[in-house]
Amino acid sequence: MSNLITIQDIRNVRPIAANIDINRYEQFIEEAQNIDLKQALNSCSKDFVYFLTQNTTVARIQLLLEGGTYTYQNETYSIVGINKALALYAYARIIEATDLTVTGHGVVQKTNDWSNNSAVERVAHQAQNARTIAYQYVGEVVDLLCRLAADYPEYGGVSNAPKSFTATRVNKFDKTKLKSDRFIGYGGSRYR
Repeated sequence: MSNLITIQDIRNVRPIAANIDINRYEQFIEEAQNIDLKQALNSCSKDFVYFLTQNTTVARIQLLLEGGTYTYQNETYSIVGINKALALYAYARIIEATDLTVTGHGVVQKTNDWSNNSAVERVAHQAQNARTIAYQYVGEVVDLLCRLAADYPEYGGVSNAPKSFTATRVNKFDKTKLKSDRFIGYGGSRYR
């Protein structure tokens, strides 16, 4: 299966050093695509991600991959797209699994001309932040797939959407109506 993104797509969402061996990091893109993205999409189709890799030039698939706007019940919605989500998933895998100096003042603490290793907690926080954003981007795509299920029969329909993406949206946050103070973010408006 071919990869949906390249190392340049990762550089477009997060700064990483220009002098890295691209071939060394292709495995992280593959892992992000075959594990993280598949899990987040939760499609019952045999392999929805494989379907996406084989149809990258089809307009309706380009909307899923590259993002854009769509209309559902006279409302216009905007999505960022799978490729940016996948780039963030791959970035998280790269910074956790390598001793690569990812710069742009992240992962390595620059105190002088030499680099010091970042604290494990900082790296883990940065990776989790990237995954959280990616998960939100995939959630936007899943919402589109559920709303326009007739246009995307390859996905498998609304019943296949992860439950965390099908929670009810609320416009006002009222902690008194919650049993717990715990709030988890998908688009800043979903509760568990």
